[in-house]
Amino acid sequence: MKMTLLLLSVLLHCALVAQTSTINYSMSNEDIVNPDRGFYFPTVTYASNHTPLSESQLIANRTNYFTPWQATYDVRTSLVFRYFVLDDFVNAPIRSSYLDTIQTDFNTARNAGVKLIIRFSYINASSPDPQNPNCSFACPPYGDADKTRILEHIAQLKEVFVNHADVISCVQMGFIGIWGEQYYSDHFGDASGGIDPTTTYLTAQNWDDRSEVLDSLLRAVPENVMVQVRYPQIKQKYLYGNGASTDPALSPPIGAAVAYTVSDAARIGFHNDCFLAGDTDFGTFANYDQNTAGGTTELARLRGYKADDSKYTVVGGETCFENTETPVDIKCAAEGGRADGDMIQFHYTYLNSDYNNLVNNNWVNVCMDDVKLNLGYRLRIGQAVFQNQVDKGDSFSVSMDMVNDGFAAMHNPRLVELILENIGSGKKYFGDLEVDPRSWASNTSSTLSATFCTPVDMEAGQYKLYLNLADAHPSLYDSPAYSVRLAHSTGWDAATGYNDLMHTLTVNSNTSTAACADILDLREVPIITNVYTTATPPCIEIYPNPVDNYFVIKGELAPYTVEVIDASGVTFQTLTGSNTITINTSTLPAGMYLVRVSSNVNNHVHLQKIIKN
Repeated sequence: MKMTLLLLSVLLHCALVAQTSTINYSMSNEDIVNPDRGFYFPTVTYASNHTPLSESQLIANRTNYFTPWQATYDVRTSLVFRYFVLDDFVNAPIRSSYLDTIQTDFNTARNAGVKLIIRFSYINASSPDPQNPNCSFACPPYGDADKTRILEHIAQLKEVFVNHADVISCVQMGFIGIWGEQYYSDHFGDASGGIDPTTTYLTAQNWDDRSEVLDSLLRAVPENVMVQVRYPQIKQKYLYGNGASTDPALSPPIGAAVAYTVSDAARIGFHNDCFLAGDTDFGTFANYDQNTAGGTTELARLRGYKADDSKYTVVGGETCFENTETPVDIKCAAEGGRADGDMIQFHYTYLNSDYNNLVNNNWVNVCMDDVKLNLGYRLRIGQAVFQNQVDKGDSFSVSMDMVNDGFAAMHNPRLVELILENIGSGKKYFGDLEVDPRSWASNTSSTLSATFCTPVDMEAGQYKLYLNLADAHPSLYDSPAYSVRLAHSTGWDAATGYNDLMHTLTVNSNTSTAACADILDLREVPIITNVYTTATPPCIEIYPNPVDNYFVIKGELAPYTVEVIDASGVTFQTLTGSNTITINTSTLPAGMYLVRVSSNVNNHVHLQKIIKN
């Protein structure tokens, strides 16, 4: 009797164990070309002499290794930096024919399977003044456009941004100053002292004018696309006003509660065009106000602010060379430098492959391989547990440990889709894993679990399981070039852009009588059909803005929940109301706040930035 019970216990244990399979994936060290990350290929074109993008060159750069200018290393890339120099339009609107020309470049990028980092400027060369011995590099007048012209041009470009948001990785603020770097400007203040040697700072009006340009660009660029600014202080001044301190305690970085919303705070990232040049990265971490704290204090504040904010925003740029001798800063951490250490600290997603290779070449044979692999995100599954079989109409579960070994999280929306493909017939079923992959932070592991309900009329048989990390834009969904390849040594299907999960699920011919209506459904159509197709939102008004002691919410939501959140993610108020409600802000500190209005009826969420005086 004891033997019989023991045998029954062993059989029951084996049956339970056989219900699931655990898979450990082998990690790859391959330099994988994935969307929105890595070394980029720089291109520049002038309105006065347009040079179109070459589709064949962009395809070749994505599929084959090439040696960048003055480099001792090779790269492949899916990112293209596109400089549009509007030199013909400093004093005129952009011609409609040139707007068409710009759109042709976006179409070329889409055909080539790449994404673009965009910047507009008016002058891309410095002009020394032979008559002025104190000005040997960039001397006024510089040649950029005034604010009225810039705002006009941004309004004209809005249609371009909207039409081609699918192939825009991010947009840089640009427009102001030489190279569009918000320095050496005729109209927005000149902290270099070139115009007035006694004025090596920016005034409150200068900051307001710059913030107006940034605001205009944020309104023109689609809300799911990030806009990068050149200096951390630009973001602080925009969010907290022209008197904002560089101190992160007073002008804080965003937190997880604000990240990846469509708020302005969540959409502003950074580009550093003098990465590793001196302690301040050649002015990147400098305070451009008058009467500032000491340089060491400002450096610590601005580096700390950017390090925390960049956990949730896109960061990239290029190195530059400040000294005639090679400083230790430009070397890898293993040699006492800060190159790869700063990329980790500031969550770098991309770098220029061409400039400056007097710097980049120092990383070859030391940390260059790690830089190539880990710029941006680098995703893999550590371990996964899958159910082995399921009856039609019943539920099955999956669990995967998603690991991001990269320097940064993703910065653009992306689908996470489970695909079941019948080995015999090829019929596919699709399941939405309902997770935002931008939440997979750098150097972290996240458990991705879901339970799906199979259709009662599902075709019985054996199904291969795939993970599809497709682009969220319908125009790119079916393009493998825009899908994410996991860093596994096996399992990538280059023809479809699917990641093979190396597991087979058996769907039995039995039909379950169990109800699983509240569980995620498998569908016969891809989940992309429901992306970017939300219902028309109800009308919501929030006024006044800026705010003194109160603001009013007036809308058609009944009832709704209101949250008032600061830029670091701290919720100051949560309350409910309907139709019209007044919010008391008299006790709130001055600064920027996100107002989140959530419908308790139809799940619509309205987000709006307010400024508290």
